[in-house]
Amino acid sequence: MCKISVKIRFRKEKNMSIGDNIRKARLNLGMNQHELSNKLVKQGINVGNTTISNWENNISKPDPDTISALCEILNVDGNYILGFESNYGKETELIKLINECKNILTTEDEKYIKMIIEQRKIEEKKKDEAKDE
Repeated sequence: MCKISVKIRFRKEKNMSIGDNIRKARLNLGMNQHELSNKLVKQGINVGNTTISNWENNISKPDPDTISALCEILNVDGNYILGFESNYGKETELIKLINECKNILTTEDEKYIKMIIEQRKIEEKKKDEAKDE
């Protein structure tokens, strides 16, 4: 049985490079570089394992179109990949848990959980904006 009880908290990551962020997001989804490469190719981004390794080791950086595809595949936003701010926190852990529990979750369950995540993002953004004022 799969039990979901996760407190979602968004926090800022410090000193994380684009490559570190790609690696972290990929590993948290249990994906290897070859799998990520295949998913990118399916989206029309022709890259191999070596290119992904170069990104993750900060030898090179993905272009904007590739960053967009990475965000979609890795379930993160562009700010996270670029290291500006993180909405990553427990969100990816929850998505990973959803993927592990696919056999017992309905589509409606998944939509509901993702809606809660989006609401939390909005709440956190409002809190951050209020602090900046």
